[in-house]
Amino acid sequence: MTPALAADRLAIEHWTQANGARVYLLPQRQASDLQIQVDFDAGSRRDPQDQPGLAVLGAALAVEGIRAQGDDPELNGNALRMAWMRLDSALNTQVDADRFSYILTITDNSPQRQAEATALLGRQIGEPAFAGSIWFRAKPYYIRQVNGESPRRFAGVGQRFAQAVYGDHPYGRELARPGLQRNKQIDLYEYSLPFGYALTPAMLERTRMQDLRAHYSAMMLPCRATVSLVGNLDRAQAEAVASAVLGRLPQHGCEALPALPKVQALSQASRLQLEPQQGTMWVQIGQPAVPRSDPDFFALLLGSDILGGEHWPTRINRAVGKALGGDVSWESASYFAMGQQGGALVISLEVPAGYQEQAEKAAYQALARFVSEGPSAEELDEAKARLLAHFDGTSRQRLLEHVAQIALNQLPDDTLVTWRQRLEAVTPDQVKTAFKRVVQPQKMATVVVGQDQ
Repeated sequence: MTPALAADRLAIEHWTQANGARVYLLPQRQASDLQIQVDFDAGSRRDPQDQPGLAVLGAALAVEGIRAQGDDPELNGNALRMAWMRLDSALNTQVDADRFSYILTITDNSPQRQAEATALLGRQIGEPAFAGSIWFRAKPYYIRQVNGESPRRFAGVGQRFAQAVYGDHPYGRELARPGLQRNKQIDLYEYSLPFGYALTPAMLERTRMQDLRAHYSAMMLPCRATVSLVGNLDRAQAEAVASAVLGRLPQHGCEALPALPKVQALSQASRLQLEPQQGTMWVQIGQPAVPRSDPDFFALLLGSDILGGEHWPTRINRAVGKALGGDVSWESASYFAMGQQGGALVISLEVPAGYQEQAEKAAYQALARFVSEGPSAEELDEAKARLLAHFDGTSRQRLLEHVAQIALNQLPDDTLVTWRQRLEAVTPDQVKTAFKRVVQPQKMATVVVGQDQ
C-alpha cells in the first residue's frame, strides 16, 4: 500500500467501553480498507505452568471452525475461509508472549460489507468450535513438526537461550525463532518479543480440547481486550465495530488476572555450547532489557540500529569482519525486542564451525566499546535518517501494529504525532547514557549451537 503517514493525521482517540474493553482509533480519511486488531491479555505468558502451549494451539485451531449458535449455522474451516473470501477480507491469528491477537483486513469499504465482516469476526472470537475432530486430525501434524521430521536449524538453542536470559519468568519457558531476524531491527523495531512456546510431543499428547476450550473461555473476555482500528471511521462507527467484534463474549464477571513476576536482570555472565558443533554455527548473545514504555526507548532504538541494525556496515559488522576476514561467510544482527514486561537485547551471529569463538569475542568487544563510548554524531544522524525514512513509508497495515502497540503499552495518544520529533531530539550523550543504564556487557547470556540436519 502507499505510505499513509504524510496524508492523514496521526492523533489517536481512545476510550473504554462499559464491558472494560479499550478501543483505540486512528482515523484515516483516505483509507479504502478497514484494519482491525483485537488483542487479548492471553499470550503464552498466561498459559498454565503445567500446560504450556495452549495459547499457541488456540490461535492455530480457532480459525478451523465456529459452532452453531441460535440461527447462525456451524461453519467448518473450509466454509469459514470461503466466507472470508466472499467478504473480501483476510483474517489472521497470532500469539506472542504478551498477546493473543485476531487481525482482520476488510478491503471492501462499503458499510454493508464491513458490517458483515465485523459480525463474522464477532462469531470467530466468541464461538470457535475447538472440535475434537479438528484436534484428532491436527495433532499428528504438530507432533511431526516438533519431532523435527524436516531439517531443523539450530535445534534446542531457542529454549535454552530464553531460559538463560529470563530464568524462571514465564518468558523463559519459550524459545527464540531460529535465524538472525534481521528485520526485527527495522520492520519490528518496537513490537513483540521474538519468542514462542517450545512445544514438545509430550505437551501435545496431554493437550485435550476441553482444556483448550476452558482456557480460551476464561481468558477471552472484553475486559482483557483492546480493539485497535485504522480506517475511515468516526468515533461512533468505531464504537459499533468494537461492540460487534466483542459482542458474543460474556460482558460481565471479569476477575483480575494474577500478577506476573518482574523480569530480573542477570547477576552474572553465562555461556552454553550445545551439540552439534558443525556446519553453520548460531551464536545468541543477550540479556533482559526494558519494556516498550521505557522513557529511553528512542535512544535505545537508535543505538541498536547503529550497533547491529539492518544496514551495512554496523558496529558489529565491522568488528566481526575484522576478526574473521573477508574470506569467511558470516552474518550478524542485533536488536532490542520491546516486551510489555521487559524485552531483551539480542545479538545474533551466524558463522562457519570453528569461527564462533572469534566472532563471539569480536561482538562482545563491539558491544562493550559502544556502551563505553556511545555513537558519533555522524553515526546518529545516519541512524535517524534511516529510521525516519522507514517511518515515513509506513503503510496502513504497519500503522495498525503501531496503534496496537500504543494500546498494549498504554502510551500517549499523540505517540505517532510526536514520533519524528522525539527521534530527532535524541543526542549522542543520551544514547550513551541509555546504553550504560540498560546494557551490562559483562553479564550477558550466550548460547551456541550448530545446524541440525
